[in-house]
Amino acid sequence: MKKRNGIYIYSAYPIVDVGTYFSERAIKPITFNKKIDPTTLLPVSCGFPKSYLLKVEHELSLKSEVHLFSSFLSELDIEPIREIATKYNADITFLHFNVYFDDLYNFFRQRGGKMSYSEFRTFYLDAFHLPSQGIKKGIIHELF
Repeated sequence: MKKRNGIYIYSAYPIVDVGTYFSERAIKPITFNKKIDPTTLLPVSCGFPKSYLLKVEHELSLKSEVHLFSSFLSELDIEPIREIATKYNADITFLHFNVYFDDLYNFFRQRGGKMSYSEFRTFYLDAFHLPSQGIKKGIIHELF
């Protein structure tokens, strides 16, 4: 039986450095850095440019596994990846880098963030949602 192709989507809060995680595992993800709001340090829009999606599709046509990384992915980001996965008969696994809120807030303050802890918590909890149906989901706790 032929092994199915796989798309691994990694997501993290934009203020979290995940480079060590990838380098220790020799994973070189196709990365997209979203434009970040200077007040909240959250992405200002969702969706990927066509050039990024074409690169993902091209890589999947050559390899059985593709690794993607972007900060704070929404359902609108995942939908075109779902279409590519369907075209290439690939499973999607979504992995989010988990960070304790106190540590996350400290990163936020270190990067010049000015919101109070309660405002920050509200913004970040409202902004994060695991993608819905048809996707395997996981949380990576190994950052600290």
